[in-house]
Amino acid sequence: MKLLMFIFACVFVVEGYLPEHSMEKQNSFENFVCPPVSALRPCQCTTVPDIPTIHCENIRSLKTIKRALRSWFRNDPIPYLRIVEARLEGLPSRAFVTLNVTRLHIKDSNLRWIATDAFSGLESLLMLTLHNVTLLTFPPESLSQLSSLISLRLPENELLQLAHRDLRGAGKLKYLSLAGNKLTHVERGSFPIILVTLSLSNNWLRTLNKSIRNLVNLEWLFLNNNRLLNLEGELDGLRNLRKLNLAKNSLRHIGRSFRDLINLQELYLQFNSIHQLGTSLHNLSQVRNLNLSMNRLVILNYSDFEGLESLETLDLSGNRINALNGAFHSLINLRRLDLTHNRLRNLFFTEISHLTNLSILDVSDNRLHRLKSGIPTATLPIERIFLARNNLTTLGRFIRHFTVLEVVDISFNQIRILKAIDFSVSSRIDYISVTGNPLICDAEQMFVHHTLENRNIEIDGLPKCNIQPPRL
Repeated sequence: MKLLMFIFACVFVVEGYLPEHSMEKQNSFENFVCPPVSALRPCQCTTVPDIPTIHCENIRSLKTIKRALRSWFRNDPIPYLRIVEARLEGLPSRAFVTLNVTRLHIKDSNLRWIATDAFSGLESLLMLTLHNVTLLTFPPESLSQLSSLISLRLPENELLQLAHRDLRGAGKLKYLSLAGNKLTHVERGSFPIILVTLSLSNNWLRTLNKSIRNLVNLEWLFLNNNRLLNLEGELDGLRNLRKLNLAKNSLRHIGRSFRDLINLQELYLQFNSIHQLGTSLHNLSQVRNLNLSMNRLVILNYSDFEGLESLETLDLSGNRINALNGAFHSLINLRRLDLTHNRLRNLFFTEISHLTNLSILDVSDNRLHRLKSGIPTATLPIERIFLARNNLTTLGRFIRHFTVLEVVDISFNQIRILKAIDFSVSSRIDYISVTGNPLICDAEQMFVHHTLENRNIEIDGLPKCNIQPPRL
């Protein structure tokens, strides 16, 4: 599933977005010079890749860190302080009071407790990350000390719930990640209205409890890898949302859940249990990337994708689709279409003839017996077509519709004869895979093979024949 892999890669990039390196109040570090190694022991300083970072690892006490840093950074701010695998039992009162830190990242440390004034004195802190430090609760009083904080990340901890008072002290918070905890409940009113990015991925949520409704500034929302059953009314008012990840939940119906997402550009719904679309996507006129792979879709309907004129990438792989029913007729800007691992028996050119910008079509791993061409003069700008692992015995005139074709994969079908004319429409073809087909060896077929090879086309999987091609 070539397209599926591509889209999953995009998801990982999206999921990783939180502004460690792109703060609103980005300072210039051009004049920053790392102190001598001997001055920072046991910590280290690096200016790579872009933010000068003080890295302290396997430290037994915060006093050790403060003693190493305060003489050199008495007045100057520390751009990024990273504490990893520190053997600390907790963060005591005024733990960083002698330091001026812009970004603080504590990772893989067993913090049993955090004093209510642990961050007192860090008025300039913009980003706080407590990653895998076994947090059970987060004292809300601690946040009230961080008057400049705009990014808070608490991934891979043991948080079970979020109360509406927990983030009340974070008046400037715009970026929040609670990914990888054990959240089962989020109270309404828990999130600041100015949030731009919110990640609740990899938790145990069955419902959002109307907690994110009307977050009018929210642009990126990650809810993947939860146990969500229903979204009705949960996303109301999110008119500025750009990216929404709902992959790996237990959604069966979408209904009108997306009706307010008029500016959404990327939507990930893979690995759910959705069996029909209806009108659920009709308001998503700005969506460019849509992943519906690994659901339970069986039949697509003519109106399923109406209104999605901006869509460029559509992944429907891993469903049970056996009929397309003209569902793609309105997708005039679609560039990549993945239909792999479905149950299609026939593919008609008329089903894709409206996709005038389509460049990649993957229909591998279906049950295709037949490819049906359309009007001979109709063409599409498809550059790569994948028809591998089906039951095709012939290509008919189907691929003659693609005048700029570069790659053709018809491997592992039941094709016995290749026709040079099928590959003559496009002068750009440079690769054809015929591996796993029962191609016959006779003089006529050898002539076809040589004709294609003489056009500098790489043909993968040709049988080894001892027959010489006929002479002209």
